[in-house]
Amino acid sequence: MPVNGSGPFLETAIQSVITQDVQQPYEFIVVLDKVLPDAAEILEKFSLANIKYVESRLNGVAHAHNAGLEAAAFDLVAIAHSDDISLPDRFTKQAKYLRENPNIVCVGGQMRLIDENGITIGLAPYLSQPKQVKKAFRHKSALAHPAAMYRRDVALKVGGYRQKYAPAEDLDLWLRMLDFGEIGNLPSEVIKYRIHSHQTSRENLTKQSLAKVNVYWDKRRGLNEKNHKLSCWQNFRIKVMATSESYIVKSVDEVRAKRLGRAIYFVILSTVLNPLNMWRTVGSFLTVRITRNRPMIRSSWRRS
Repeated sequence: MPVNGSGPFLETAIQSVITQDVQQPYEFIVVLDKVLPDAAEILEKFSLANIKYVESRLNGVAHAHNAGLEAAAFDLVAIAHSDDISLPDRFTKQAKYLRENPNIVCVGGQMRLIDENGITIGLAPYLSQPKQVKKAFRHKSALAHPAAMYRRDVALKVGGYRQKYAPAEDLDLWLRMLDFGEIGNLPSEVIKYRIHSHQTSRENLTKQSLAKVNVYWDKRRGLNEKNHKLSCWQNFRIKVMATSESYIVKSVDEVRAKRLGRAIYFVILSTVLNPLNMWRTVGSFLTVRITRNRPMIRSSWRRS
């Protein structure tokens, strides 16, 4: 679990990890990366024997994840974010799935979206079958990083996380790990993913969209070209795809501001530049509609 900045939800996130229903030995690695006083005060409350504190020597989210990866002593590594909640049986289910399927190098799961108060606001569905997941990876990330558990030896073999692709360093890692096996998702929910005001800013969302484009282009040219210099046409397509992604981000901003006319305008512009974005938008809309119409079942782990 990388800890960067403040920690308004840190204590809840840590509690969800240390209270996991895990029978086998495990360790909990907390990577310290520019920790502010309020987060440091929360961390001082926890002094369990199986919590290991590691300091990231280099700035950047990818370096922080690599510090935890290198410090890990076990063969399976689960990612946990400092503002999300891991469900009680998450690690047991994912570890069992990986041990029963040696061809799987990484497994995720479904995510329940919650707000700052822990109230459910939606679902984030992911394809489960490895063949479906691999096909989806051709044009988008089909695995949620905060819900992932993977084989440490494979992650190290491919070189771990690469900071140059941040904030899409997880997508870059998944694509390289796919060369050594398959990736799947559990059909059940494994985490509660928190949507809040302290998250990635709009500017970083645009950077993430551009980083994803760079990940796919570098993967493609690495496989198909001996000369890594892109042609003028390829550079043009990269700029078009990046602009299309930025319009999607702008449309989300307009929806949040309740300016639906401008949101539709940016969706149309994004679709003109990249028609696949229309299917993404329709899929997101249907997901929200299905979630709103689905009766919610309260359980013992759901926060009020």
